[in-house]
Amino acid sequence: MLGYDLINEPWPGWDYPTCFPDGCPAFERGVPAPFEAKAMTAIRGVDRRHLLFYEPSLTNDFGTPDFVPNPTGDPDAGLSFHDYCFGPVDTCVTNGLERAAADGAVGVVTEFGATTDAARLTRLTDRFDENTASWMFWSLAQDQTPGHSQEPPTGPNLIDPAIVRPYPQAVAGTPQQWRYDTTTGTFTLGYSTRRADSGAPFAAGARTGVFLPQSLFPDGYRVESRGAAVVSAPGARLLQLTADPGQDTVQVTVTRP
Repeated sequence: MLGYDLINEPWPGWDYPTCFPDGCPAFERGVPAPFEAKAMTAIRGVDRRHLLFYEPSLTNDFGTPDFVPNPTGDPDAGLSFHDYCFGPVDTCVTNGLERAAADGAVGVVTEFGATTDAARLTRLTDRFDENTASWMFWSLAQDQTPGHSQEPPTGPNLIDPAIVRPYPQAVAGTPQQWRYDTTTGTFTLGYSTRRADSGAPFAAGARTGVFLPQSLFPDGYRVESRGAAVVSAPGARLLQLTADPGQDTVQVTVTRP
């Protein structure tokens, strides 16, 4: 379990038209924030370990600014936000990440999709990569297919391949950028070898893991790395690296053979 999502898409009621285009500061600060604070305090009474995800109002899904603060200032809080922005400029992801950063929380795109348009899904996941944002996909069609969610995730049960991408599962440092080029099949990752919270270096031998889907690299892959050594087996689905002694940054490029 990653954490608790306290409430899904708080709704500002009949006043929702006033939330466009500048958001609902009075509602978000006055209603969901204190409500979610009570839930966070109660959960912390029995669970000090897991993340607590709070959410802005539903209008944020479509690009309005986010005004919900970290309800209790919890250092292990996360801002759960959704991305259904349809314009050329994705204010959903930038609003969410900026709000999370301002409040010392981790921002995660916990819902996007609701479409089978492969080009749109690719554009969205490209945006998430550009913003180093973690994400979870949502599919209305699959939710409505009887028994589908209970089937094993293989073969025809897999969801749209447009969202299958390489990504860093764990970074022994602070991610600076990652990107997957769907045309060339090239994945790049750059990161600092220092911790995000303290700036201290990771211990020698700490491993970074990059997941490389079999469907995208059926014939294996090549790795070029500056500042780190590959310590996983050739062709492993989880590419593992350890930083070279004294290195402050690492740059990794993965290509098809």
